[in-house]
Amino acid sequence: MLNSRGSSILLLRAVGIMINTRLGAWIIDELVAEGGTASLYRVHREDGTLTSVAVAKLLHANQAHQEAARAGMAREAAVLRQLDHPHIVLLLEEAEHEGRPYLILEAMEGDLGTRYLHNPLPAPEALEIAIQATQALKHAHDRGVIHGSLKPGHLLYRATTTGMSVKLTDFSQAWVFALGTPPPSDQPLPNPGFLAPEQIAGKPLSRRCDLFSLGATLYTLITGQSFASLVNGLGPDRYARVPPVRQLAPDLPEEIEAVLRECLAVDPAHRPADAGVLLRRLESVRRRLGWKASVALPPEDQPPLPLRSESSATEDLLSAEQRAAHAGGPLRRFFHHPLVLATLLLITLGLIVWGFLPPSADSLYERGAALMESEDPNDWRTAWDDYFSRLEERYPDHPYKEKVAIYRQRVEDLRMQDRAAVRAQQSRPPSEAQWFYIQGMRWRQLGEEARAQKCWHDLITAFEGSPSEHPWVQLARETMANPASQKLTDDQRWVAVRRALVHVRQLVKEGRQSEARKTVDALKDLYHNDPTAADLLRQADKELQP
Repeated sequence: MLNSRGSSILLLRAVGIMINTRLGAWIIDELVAEGGTASLYRVHREDGTLTSVAVAKLLHANQAHQEAARAGMAREAAVLRQLDHPHIVLLLEEAEHEGRPYLILEAMEGDLGTRYLHNPLPAPEALEIAIQATQALKHAHDRGVIHGSLKPGHLLYRATTTGMSVKLTDFSQAWVFALGTPPPSDQPLPNPGFLAPEQIAGKPLSRRCDLFSLGATLYTLITGQSFASLVNGLGPDRYARVPPVRQLAPDLPEEIEAVLRECLAVDPAHRPADAGVLLRRLESVRRRLGWKASVALPPEDQPPLPLRSESSATEDLLSAEQRAAHAGGPLRRFFHHPLVLATLLLITLGLIVWGFLPPSADSLYERGAALMESEDPNDWRTAWDDYFSRLEERYPDHPYKEKVAIYRQRVEDLRMQDRAAVRAQQSRPPSEAQWFYIQGMRWRQLGEEARAQKCWHDLITAFEGSPSEHPWVQLARETMANPASQKLTDDQRWVAVRRALVHVRQLVKEGRQSEARKTVDALKDLYHNDPTAADLLRQADKELQP
């Protein structure tokens, strides 16, 4: 964004478009931004006594005869004509000026990248922006459109009386399934720092690519540090070396961090299955945290807000001809009849009352159980947070206790896995002395005290002269002096294995014999050199019998 009108004039002259130039009915006011193939201009038009303000995206003169550039502009217009959502920027007009295609787009106040880079966004506002952006992505994905280049600069905002409304823009790199082809290959590529790893590797776009880019965008807004800058130049493991978000934003709730971590998974299979699943997770997090919407969240069926001029006058984006086209007709007059309106009002009130009635125990169980049948672990979390927890709270004597207990264990195991993954990402590899100290502890837990003492004695002898290993040398001495306190009982040691056998039993009961066999084979591989595990391994073989 330019800081002065004088700078705007110089830049406008450089590209051959002057202030007050007409683009159809629109008049150019100033240059907003300069891109690789097109420029953005703030424009206005006069409709009687009303002034409408918008943005014109005009192809550069040197690109006007490039087929790929023209196709990209046409693609973006075609995409926007398919989309009609309060969190996606509105296409007002498509035309040409002296052979140069241009689009007239809804005007917003600015983009989130400019507003929040180096200025971290508070967690409640970040969550609401995430919800709005996910709603926009879900709308696009449901219509076969993948954005393909989401980043902070492609989320525009407008202040409202209730907070902020966010809109997704720039579909010039979108993949449209109905067209069956990717964006033109010679268009400038979006910033790779916000793209999913598989997208950079040249693999086909998927909906989960957009979810990764959304995660990278939210990381930037929450921490105030550009995700793209953090991953650039870090080598093949660049994503693994990005600091955990809570290292840069320690006050961020764990629930938001967990969702963000899933979106940024390098393996797309570990991300949410689609924008609908992600949206349910985000809304569930908002309910659990007890936060109210702090930015405007118009419903999906609400018509787009009218544009506002800088003088805040009431504006009308539709031309007189468009308003006339929508003014009448038999069907429209029918729905405006008082009796019809009264009937619709009664139906609406009935639906609202019905919607506030608490769901039955059967309904809560059936909805949760359906989600638990999914292969996506995110659906399991949603099942527990939205349905089973409410079932347990509202109907403590419900008849589904046994099955819900199994589901609870599955979700708890999943959350334990999430916590372990966070610890693994935040921890550094153990030093040599630390490694041997842990090995000694393992021998002690197995009851092999002599081996443990020998391991620690060797550790002390080998590393006593190394200052960096001094803490582990000292800890080994202290542990050797207290030999009896750390030994695990059999019940403590085998609790995880017994839980694995319960899982095997459940798989067999559900007819998933091959999965049960894989679990048992894995246990045998892990414990084949441990004679104390022989009884449990024999029990594992028995569990495979239907």
